[in-house]
Amino acid sequence: MPYWMTPEIIIAISSIFIALLALAATIWQGKMTKKHNKLSVKPILNCRVEISKHCEKIGVHFTNDGIGPAIITSAKISKNDQEFSLGDYRYLGLFPELMNEHFHFTLLGIPGSLLPSESQWLFSTSEHKKGLVEINDLTSALNGVSFEIKYESIYEDKFSFSRKIEPPQ
Repeated sequence: MPYWMTPEIIIAISSIFIALLALAATIWQGKMTKKHNKLSVKPILNCRVEISKHCEKIGVHFTNDGIGPAIITSAKISKNDQEFSLGDYRYLGLFPELMNEHFHFTLLGIPGSLLPSESQWLFSTSEHKKGLVEINDLTSALNGVSFEIKYESIYEDKFSFSRKIEPPQ
């Protein structure tokens, strides 16, 4: 052993090595905790089209199937080369066949949010149960409609949802 390798030097070098390992483990654990926290509040937007005579309501609604709030930053609807914001009632012009007293239309709040398990109807009716609305009218009105929604998590991670409604086969 060299003359400078005293027990005190060996203990000091060992202490530095252990401290560096502890620092590396702490940094790794912090990154894993942050990743876990982001995943534990990840929103997942979905669009549901209800067109069955067995449903209480028929229409289109958006749901947050994730476990964190979805902060909606933009939402668009398009059909036949026309595009509108879902925060603007002009989108109703895409559905002239549904413009009657039986359908209820709403706007998505932009910017706005959907909480976990929360649902918001874009348009709906329950009058199909009374025979006042034909399900085929809704099906034909939705043919070729596309939605594009951009949203964020509370950690400002950006997500996008898009869906085009095709006629049933």
